[in-house]
Amino acid sequence: MLTTCVTDRPREEAARVLSDWLLVSKERPVLLLLSGGSAFSFLDLVGIPSSARLTVSMLDERFSIDPAVNNFLGLSQTQFFTRAIEKGVEMLPTIPEDTESLLAFAKRLEAQIISWREMHPEGSVIVTQGIGSDGHTAGILPHLSDPDLFRTLFCDNARLFVGYEAPEGSSPFRERATVTIPFLTGVVERALVFAAGPEKVAVVERLLKGDGEVYEYPMVAIRGMQNAHLVTDIDKE
Repeated sequence: MLTTCVTDRPREEAARVLSDWLLVSKERPVLLLLSGGSAFSFLDLVGIPSSARLTVSMLDERFSIDPAVNNFLGLSQTQFFTRAIEKGVEMLPTIPEDTESLLAFAKRLEAQIISWREMHPEGSVIVTQGIGSDGHTAGILPHLSDPDLFRTLFCDNARLFVGYEAPEGSSPFRERATVTIPFLTGVVERALVFAAGPEKVAVVERLLKGDGEVYEYPMVAIRGMQNAHLVTDIDKE
């Protein structure tokens, strides 16, 4: 189910929504998985409840130890991260180890999530997501020339995380690890989707209409999630 909030202050509204959602972490454990890029833009405005039972990690990651590329290292530079550490929030780092392959890296990130869910069977998984002008979301990039490869990588019900090399020309960061579509639609309890700015007009319109195949526009999967809430400054109703 997808709901939408159109506002001229999208960063503030996204922060308010996520702050409200995190209140549940005082009663139930919460695993908060964050996207990088534009979805970082409102994090410093998010309130972290006192006595929160909160664990934070990344929804998708770039296979790099460069602080300007790796999403978790980027997160570590934010005020949100500093405040979270001060409040005792647990962090699950997503930084490649020296001798780790991309596939081993993805399996380790998957194991972290599986372990958290086993330890917190009553827990809630909350995510933030952006959408790119090409229709990607959560590190899942379009595969226009190879729908079968897309389905193999991202639609396997047995996988929560996958490591892959993005199609040539699709991104300057080709080696990635990201959650799968079954994870988004079957595991995530709440998703805050953030899309703002004139460059996102066409994809927001397409998302709201539900046009396109998932291998063309991976963001289409958002419409199949349990509780996805889009915050945008684009009025396409």
